[in-house]
Amino acid sequence: MPFYDDLSPHEHGPDAGDAVAFNVGWLARGHAFQVGDLPLEFGDRLARLALRHPVNRMRGWQACPFCEGEYPIEVDLDGERQPVGDAAIYVAAAEGRVYAAPTLIVHYVTTHGYRPPDEFVTAVLADPRAAS
Repeated sequence: MPFYDDLSPHEHGPDAGDAVAFNVGWLARGHAFQVGDLPLEFGDRLARLALRHPVNRMRGWQACPFCEGEYPIEVDLDGERQPVGDAAIYVAAAEGRVYAAPTLIVHYVTTHGYRPPDEFVTAVLADPRAAS
């Protein structure tokens, strides 16, 4: 998977319309990333977006650059394990901003302690598609 700095301009994939799109969670080995605590409901809401509203689906899955062995990577949602790493998600925020993240971001958050930028966290928590 390619590496993109958090909040760098998103220049790949379909046009986000009039919105300005920014990358979040495109992690890779050899590149440091933020870690830290997140609101309890964030992981569940992020998983709902990744598993129920993916875009740009690919054939096959991307492996986690930090894990060895597990393929495809699976995450829990509502007591069911489902694969991630074959698509992206777009999350809209205030002021016409859109965040583009790989579905593997759920695994990065729940397994590796990745802490996305605050504005992305706020957008995920506010996204009505992420409600249970």
